[in-house]
Amino acid sequence: MKPDEVSRERGRAVADELRELGVRGILITAAERGYITELACGMPQCFCPEELGGASYFEPRGSGDWEPTHEHYPRAKREGGRRELENSVLAHRLCNRIDYSILVGRSHRRDVQRVESARAKAIRDAQNPRFVRYERFNTEHVYPLEPASTDAQEMHTPEADEPQS
Repeated sequence: MKPDEVSRERGRAVADELRELGVRGILITAAERGYITELACGMPQCFCPEELGGASYFEPRGSGDWEPTHEHYPRAKREGGRRELENSVLAHRLCNRIDYSILVGRSHRRDVQRVESARAKAIRDAQNPRFVRYERFNTEHVYPLEPASTDAQEMHTPEADEPQS
């Protein structure tokens, strides 16, 4: 079914948001033509934690698990689905990976652990009064207690929460 003018208008707005995230190619074209009308993960099950923003939360391309990717739908690539506008859905990279693992019977235990780790980090960040998430660009910044302070103990950065290898 061809998209109507309202879908194309919504899609153009989504295309602009996808460009801000560093996306190029078929996802932009599909959005501009009205096949993708919402900046949200279109997988049957989205695994992005609600604490991060759920299906509508995306990180810029190249950042990992929650970046936007193309999913072949309604006809899967393994079933002969092609990379075409009518067969395009926006998905989180990790949701796409877990969905495929489930379908082919591959272990996805480590991927689910990554989801839980992201959830725990989002909860910790939300409890930090100095942590600010800029929703428009899905970016994060932590402010010092006092602007002039450079004391490392008064600063908190998201990297400080990462486990040391």
